[in-house]
Amino acid sequence: MNSFYEWLYDHYAAPKICDAAFPLAYQDQKRQWLELTHRLTPQERLLTQDFINTLRACWGAEAFTQGVMAGIQMCWTPPGPED
Repeated sequence: MNSFYEWLYDHYAAPKICDAAFPLAYQDQKRQWLELTHRLTPQERLLTQDFINTLRACWGAEAFTQGVMAGIQMCWTPPGPED
């Protein structure tokens, strides 16, 4: 992935993401997962949280990149004969 898009995501998109805006199924799974993590050792809890945060950042940045690229493509596509 282009590091510029990763920087854009980290500085503009990620701060606007709000867990409360996700569906109730997500909220329920998150609650269950947090309850489960209390049974883990501190090291396991840290590794798990780091992995989840990394996944979220990678997938979020990739989705953001694809959205930016789609927007650029739509803006820079020359008008067709019907336009």
